[in-house]
Amino acid sequence: MKYISVILTGFGNVGHSLVNILNSKKNVIAGQYKLDIRITAVIGSRYAIIEEQGIDLQRLSNCDKHSKGIQQYGKCLYEIVNSKDLLEKLEADVLIEASPTNIETGEPGFSHIYTAISKGMDVVVLSKGALVQHSKEIQEFAHLKGARVKMSGATAAALPTIDLAQYNLAGNDIYKIQGILNGTTNYILTRMHKKNISFTEALQEAQEEGIAEANPKLDIGGFDTASKLLILANTIWGTSLRLKDVALEGIENITREDVAAAVRDDKTIKLVGEAVRESYGVRLRVVPIVLENSNILTRADYKDKAVVFYTDLMGTMAVVGGASDPKAAAAAALKDVINLFR
Repeated sequence: MKYISVILTGFGNVGHSLVNILNSKKNVIAGQYKLDIRITAVIGSRYAIIEEQGIDLQRLSNCDKHSKGIQQYGKCLYEIVNSKDLLEKLEADVLIEASPTNIETGEPGFSHIYTAISKGMDVVVLSKGALVQHSKEIQEFAHLKGARVKMSGATAAALPTIDLAQYNLAGNDIYKIQGILNGTTNYILTRMHKKNISFTEALQEAQEEGIAEANPKLDIGGFDTASKLLILANTIWGTSLRLKDVALEGIENITREDVAAAVRDDKTIKLVGEAVRESYGVRLRVVPIVLENSNILTRADYKDKAVVFYTDLMGTMAVVGGASDPKAAAAAALKDVINLFR
């Protein structure tokens, strides 16, 4: 049995889901993979729990999320002045970075990731901001320090994007990537197509169902899709592209009439992220596209996502599906930890 110590930064929806999964899957992970994964620290924005022998996951899973839940745990509790300074004092095999993401600054995730790598930890990244702003820097620093970085949960949660490219398509020249990478926008567009309702009505429905945020700008404006596309492109091709390099158009201006016209022509409108490697560099765009219904991307409806890789040796490879919720993102992080140490 291999013992794996984990520091978790961030105890929101995804971090809490990860604790639940590790608690419920402990025996399966031990039996199938011979791994004893123990969270030895949970670091939130105001408080942290630190237990060198492993936090009681059953106890923590019964607590609320965020700082309130960390306080409810009720023992081994520390008040935080600076999460990076605290992380510098701790030791573990792997950091799981699940802090709230900021795609403009990359913080606090970047500081957490950089500190963990400097201490020789492997890192599993769930928050997108640090990868959007500092992808190449993180990869180069990890290589220098002999650390490994995994990011399945930051690139479409349950949908296997990075793994498909790096493992299943190893040795191929991937020259184009297309994807439906945001479940919220796909849900809204699907409702518009299937129920003949307006964008405003579909968005309101998504908010009432808890699918869309109260402020859905990052999703409907295409920024979330652009962030995931950027991470994929920079990771697969080793580029240093930024959000400003993505030609961006969201779905806010799609009308009921636009959808009706597409349906009459046996077509479907989808918000598509596309990265193409050209002779002069990489071209990135996120834009609503009217697709023929024979296109595999149209198979992704509601909260499903999809990715298509175009290669020189294996042809076109696609994956469709994958849950779009905190549990799915947490499961992607667990997958990354298992694949690091199995």
